[in-house]
Amino acid sequence: PRHLTPTGVGRRGGRKSPGAVAVPGESSSPRPRGADRFAGDPPVDPFDKYLRRPLDELLVNQGVLNRPKADELVASAVEADEPFSTALLDAAVLTPWDLARLIAVHYQMPAHPLAGYKFEKDLFSGLRPEVLHRYRFVPLAVFGRTRTFAVAEPPSRERLDTLTATLGTSLFFFVAEAPEIQRVLAEHVK
Repeated sequence: PRHLTPTGVGRRGGRKSPGAVAVPGESSSPRPRGADRFAGDPPVDPFDKYLRRPLDELLVNQGVLNRPKADELVASAVEADEPFSTALLDAAVLTPWDLARLIAVHYQMPAHPLAGYKFEKDLFSGLRPEVLHRYRFVPLAVFGRTRTFAVAEPPSRERLDTLTATLGTSLFFFVAEAPEIQRVLAEHVK
């Protein structure tokens, strides 16, 4: 037997969910992005997807690390003043590709191989070399006002604040393998 909704369209091939009622004059298309926000709501942080869950927490939840080992690697990275991804790779927890793939999937960051990529010198201008080396950011391109970067791990709030203070908020990030980022920085940023 065919199940009918109040609009007369069956669930099995229909467009409406059970109990949905068509309202005359209303479009059945989804609302535009942001239409469900109220005028007084604070704006959405465009970098929220990188900050919701720290990388160490993701690795523990995925069963890649146990909590004590994750804490040990975080402490090691802080002590050495290096990114957490460097501590992970030095400990051989993941291969560079496995780390990049995991970040791409869970943080919705496209992967970008750097081998064979041609870097224009002007991409590095205006960026302090010590910041690029410390945070392991590689500038890739400029599209209008948007600057794109390759990173080995999702950017932290501190890293985002450093970049947005210099370049504004129109930033886009790709994930790349950490050894490739280090190679590019050694070749192009003195």
